[in-house]
Amino acid sequence: MSWVQLNCQDARERSIAISMWVMSAISGWMVGTQYFRAGNLPLNENGLRTMIIMVYVGIALALIQQIIYYTHNNRAR
Repeated sequence: MSWVQLNCQDARERSIAISMWVMSAISGWMVGTQYFRAGNLPLNENGLRTMIIMVYVGIALALIQQIIYYTHNNRAR
């Protein structure tokens, strides 16, 4: 959260970035409650596969966000 706040130079941009962060956390929580269901016991293969995919998606989105902030900060200089 502090990384987002430090990279946002305008108050409007900061509020939008924080709200997007909160929305993604809440949507992750809602999806996360559906990962492990009783029908998938004992190994929970579907839940584990979904979690691994979500981790890779999260890493990709974090890298994209880092590239966006890097280019935006270089233009602002």
